[in-house]
Amino acid sequence: MATVMNFREVHYMLRSLWPSVSWRQVLVSLCEMALVAGCAGASVSKVQTPLPADVRVWKPPADTPEPVAAFSGVWAGRFGEWVAHGLGAGSSSVYHTLVVENIGYTGLDTYRASVIYSWGPDVSRPPGFARTSGMIGTDGVLRLSTFGNGARVSYKMSPDRTMLSVLYESPTETTSGLLWRSQLENSL
Repeated sequence: MATVMNFREVHYMLRSLWPSVSWRQVLVSLCEMALVAGCAGASVSKVQTPLPADVRVWKPPADTPEPVAAFSGVWAGRFGEWVAHGLGAGSSSVYHTLVVENIGYTGLDTYRASVIYSWGPDVSRPPGFARTSGMIGTDGVLRLSTFGNGARVSYKMSPDRTMLSVLYESPTETTSGLLWRSQLENSL
C-alpha cells in the first residue's frame, strides 16, 4: 500500500535535498500532478515522452541494496514551472520520463546507472531523449552526468519508494518535479 504524503512532507523532502526549491515550485508541481491524475484514481504514470525502440530494464544484481535497486525501472511525471535565472517565472510544466535500464556496483559504495532521460514538448524545445549515465551514492541520490548544456539532474527516492523527486539545474534555468513508477515497465 502506498504512503500518502501531504504537501508539507513533499516540500520538506524537496527542501532537505535541494534548499533552493521554493514553496511555489512545489505547489505548482503538486497542482499539475493532481490535474494530470484527474479523478477516480487515474494514473499519472503514463509515459508521454519519446523513448527509443530498444528500451530494456535489466533486473539489478541480487546483492544490490534495496534502496539502490528501487531506482531500477521506468518513472514518469512532470517537471513543474521552469524558472529562468534572474527572470522569474518561465514556461509551463514539461512531461518527463526516466528509465533506469541497468545498475551496477562500481566500488566505494557507489553504483553506476545507465539511464534514458526523456522530455516532452515545451515552447522552447521539441520532445526528445538521451541515453546517459549517473551515479547513486551513499546518500541515496541518483545524479546524472552533466549534460552538454551544463545541466545537472538529480533524483531522490521517497521513503516508501513509490516516487522520485527530481531537480534540474542549468546555468540558465531551474525546475523540480515528481515522478511515479510507470505502467510501461510491466510491458518491457
